[in-house]
Amino acid sequence: ALMAVAPETVIASGEIIGSEKPMTWTLTQSQSNEYTLTIDGEGNMPNYGLYEDTAWKDACEGKTVNLVFGDQVTSAGSWAFASMRIKSIDWGGVKTIGARAFQTCSGLTHLSIPGTVEYIGEGAFHEFYNVRSMELGNGIKTIQGGAFRWYTDPNLPGIKVTIPASVESIGSGTFDVANEIVVDPNNPYFTSVDGILYNKDIT
Repeated sequence: ALMAVAPETVIASGEIIGSEKPMTWTLTQSQSNEYTLTIDGEGNMPNYGLYEDTAWKDACEGKTVNLVFGDQVTSAGSWAFASMRIKSIDWGGVKTIGARAFQTCSGLTHLSIPGTVEYIGEGAFHEFYNVRSMELGNGIKTIQGGAFRWYTDPNLPGIKVTIPASVESIGSGTFDVANEIVVDPNNPYFTSVDGILYNKDIT
C-alpha cells in the first residue's frame, strides 16, 4: 500500500518585496519536524545588503531548513540566505547566485551546483562551513572571486574540486577550500597541474 504523504504545515509565509515580478516565501514543517523554506514565483529575487534582515529571517531563526527554489525563480539574491542553517538546496530555475548569497551558512556537507546555474557571485559561499565535498555542473560559466572560500578543520582532508568544461572565468581566491583542483580536459581556458589551477598556458 502506498503511504499517504503527510501534509506540510505552513509556519510562516509572505510576499517578497522588491522582486521584479510577484514572489513569495513559505516556511513549512513536516510531521517529522523537517523545515522547508520555499522561494516561489517568477524572475530574479531582490538583492539584499550586508546581513540585511530578510522577510524570512526571523521565522527561520534557529531552524535547519531545506531550501527550495521554484522552477521559474532565476536568481538567489545577494546576502539573501546569509548565516542560515541549510540542510539541502533544490536550485529550481536559478541561473544566477548573487554575491554573498550563502555567506557564513552551515549545515550542508555536500554542495552540489547544477549546470543550470551559469553565474556564481563574489563570495557566494564564503565561510560556508561543514562542506566536505563539492560538485560543479557543466554549464557554469563564471565563478567570481572568493566564491568557495572557507576555513575547514585543518585535521580534515581538503576537498577535491572538478572545474567543468563550461567555466570561462574564475576570480581570485576562489578555491581556498580545495586541496586538489581537477579541470575537465575539454575546458579551453583552464588546466590543472598537481591539483593546482592554471590558465591553459600555465600562468
